[in-house]
Amino acid sequence: MKSVLLFVSLIATPVCAQEGASILDSYGAVSSQHLITAFNANLTPSQRAQLDQAVAKRNAALAQNNAELVSTLRGVLGETDEGLKNRMMSAEEVRRMEAMRRAQPARYLHLMNKKKKQLKKQ
Repeated sequence: MKSVLLFVSLIATPVCAQEGASILDSYGAVSSQHLITAFNANLTPSQRAQLDQAVAKRNAALAQNNAELVSTLRGVLGETDEGLKNRMMSAEEVRRMEAMRRAQPARYLHLMNKKKKQLKKQ
């Protein structure tokens, strides 16, 4: 993640973009990894600290968003993964449904909603 952020930073700031062009001229055709390495070499310790803080903050935000997404998805399903497994009959069906959930999430949600409606009727 750090390397992607550094590369985006290189393009996003005009001063660094000019430096990036001069690096390209000096190296010729180089990979983005070479650009990132050259950019990192020119960072001062304070810039490095700021960059590390920004990366840590972004990673924390991503982790929080992932947790919220899991919560939202469980809300859509109406129950936890454990609850789904308990309602299924056999271990074979659990494996089959788990494979379907990964391969065809829309179909899986449709089947789960259909099962919920059947349970409500009973």
